[in-house]
Amino acid sequence: MGHNLDHQHLEEPFRLAVEAAATGILIIGHNGRITLVNGQTEKIFGYNRQELVGQPIEILVPRSVRDKHPQLCEEFFSKPEVRSMGSVRELFGIRKDGSEFPIEIGLNPIQTDEGLFAVASIVDITARKRSEQALAERVRLAELTAKIGMALTEGDTLQHTLQACAAALVEHLDASFARVWTLSEAGDVLELQASAGLYTHLDGPHSRVPVGKFKIGMIALERKPHLTNQVIGDPRVGDQAWAKREGMVAFAGYPLIVDGAIVGVMALFARRPLPPATLETLRSAADLLAVGIRRKDAENVLLLAKAAAEDASRAKSEFLANMSHEIRTPMTAILGFTDLLLDERNFQEEPEKRISTIQTIQRNGFHLLSIIDDVLDLSKIEAGKIEIEAIPYSTFQIIEEVLSLMRVRSSAKGIALYCEFETAIPSNVLTDPIRVRQILLNLLSNAIKFTELGGVRIVVRYASGDRPRLEFDVVDTGLGMTPEQQNRLFKPFTQADNSTTRQFGGTGLGLTISKRLAHLMGGDVFIVESCAGKGTRFRAYLDVGFIESSKLIDPNQVSNYRNAGSKAEAGAVQTTLPNSVLAGCNILLAEDGPDNQNLISFILKKAGAKVTIAENGQLAVDSTLDAVIAGDPFHVVLMDMQMPVLDGYGATALLRSKGYGGHIIALTAHAMDGDRGKCISAGCDDYATKPIDRPSLIQQIATIYRQCESLVAIKQSMNEQREANQA
Repeated sequence: MGHNLDHQHLEEPFRLAVEAAATGILIIGHNGRITLVNGQTEKIFGYNRQELVGQPIEILVPRSVRDKHPQLCEEFFSKPEVRSMGSVRELFGIRKDGSEFPIEIGLNPIQTDEGLFAVASIVDITARKRSEQALAERVRLAELTAKIGMALTEGDTLQHTLQACAAALVEHLDASFARVWTLSEAGDVLELQASAGLYTHLDGPHSRVPVGKFKIGMIALERKPHLTNQVIGDPRVGDQAWAKREGMVAFAGYPLIVDGAIVGVMALFARRPLPPATLETLRSAADLLAVGIRRKDAENVLLLAKAAAEDASRAKSEFLANMSHEIRTPMTAILGFTDLLLDERNFQEEPEKRISTIQTIQRNGFHLLSIIDDVLDLSKIEAGKIEIEAIPYSTFQIIEEVLSLMRVRSSAKGIALYCEFETAIPSNVLTDPIRVRQILLNLLSNAIKFTELGGVRIVVRYASGDRPRLEFDVVDTGLGMTPEQQNRLFKPFTQADNSTTRQFGGTGLGLTISKRLAHLMGGDVFIVESCAGKGTRFRAYLDVGFIESSKLIDPNQVSNYRNAGSKAEAGAVQTTLPNSVLAGCNILLAEDGPDNQNLISFILKKAGAKVTIAENGQLAVDSTLDAVIAGDPFHVVLMDMQMPVLDGYGATALLRSKGYGGHIIALTAHAMDGDRGKCISAGCDDYATKPIDRPSLIQQIATIYRQCESLVAIKQSMNEQREANQA
């Protein structure tokens, strides 16, 4: 048989393990030809196994190193010292379509009755590399901002300071050259103060630019940035011949404005496009330069700015170290326990430990997700991209949901958690329940974390008037804080002190996010009182809209609300649902991710549903309409909003335009960021967030299934719409 090791010659357990592996598995014979591949290898390289088996391994090797590869392969089989290395390396592979991509490969020998073979374990690390590049870009831009801030505080003269800033722009943004002008005392001319990169001279025709003349003068006159990634053809770039000769692609010019007054202009040219993140950093740099120019002569202010810059740099370094720890801790558990699960031998003697291992992975996954959510939330708040909704919602339901979620953590620590009502509370208010929950969860989580003895209580009151508002006091008997520690709170990435961070963990973002969300809701979060060793009282107040039909309820007079803590505990969310809850339910899952397809369809099928998968929006539209025509419409369409060919918004809108009246639920990772309205506007009836919550999703579909209108009515509405279109 020669050097041929295929599926038929593998023992069944090994064959199944190879096929089920999450990584690509290749087996190569001594002759350098592929003898076996698994399904993941097909996905990674775009070939089917018939196209690969029997081919030289060089078919998957980039052309630049293909000639050298046979020799490397021969050394692996002939030299034991090479085989014994067994190291994991990062290389490049080549797909069937000819595209190169980064891979991580582990190479190990196996000795069989038919000779020596090489087993290659392959992982596509394209996404990881992309993330690393994005992180490197953010670090580069952060270094630029820090360097400009340092230059503004350390420069001995204005010209020296601005020259350092221009040099930093060139160094960190790969700009061809950067320049800074300041406005003359007369206010009619811009005077060149700094030039770095391709040109460093400060004389010549650009040394004095009248306000309102040329592109630089127009930026000062209009007080608006001029940004383009198409210099060639831009009417404001006068010397087009120079731009073509020098290969200029992008231009960014910003007015330097402080306290409403123009003080100068900052501009740069680059030979590559400037992405949005770079432009945003430039805008921040322009703000920094404007302040630096105005305040250069005020040495006392500069000293304060220098101290602030040093504090910010120190806080950033502390945060990065803390964030690295916070992320690596759950990732270590996730990867480590996953590795244990992959080896069946680890649980042969104690199979019951498999469940606790999976629970550990899940717990750390949720923790990692919460860290990511905090960072993204703060980023969106800073960018002004958080939208606050105002919808009718039960006041008591919000409180009960929060207490129910926090009861698990308080019980685990053996401390009390309960609720008190100081006033009558409206049964319903107009508010954003998601953000109210987020604020309260952050405050309660913080209180529980720092409380070892005693308990935590939430005190609720309602204030009517021109601006009705709800007030929540979160009171704990925990560590408490000194006045100095209190002054450090509500700053991003900051806890009371470094020892607190080391002892209790956390990113230090929760209080900052809560305070800024409260501001967006017309309120605030602040410390009422705190004493070291005795505890802390936080207060959050939020503007709410009063609903005329809402009733004021005194919870202390109503038995159902007399102890909100007990009710929350008794009313914990049921997480176990009968396997038949969706029996007979016909569902279309429109989802392009294979892993999500497998997960969601598995969950729904386990609940008794019939699931059809569509890999993009256009297929979802076609499948939905075909099912209606065939007389077997779907009860529910689960529509992922981000898909190729046609996204979920377009697919939903297209279905509605054709008269489809069935239920469509949006699957989105952004429903908490104002995307809910966009989903509903496109025609969705409801939405579910990713990562999905299994019980909630099943219950959501089950509710629709029980209340689903006649499927005949769906088909009738389609026929009526079709007839109307033909008419």
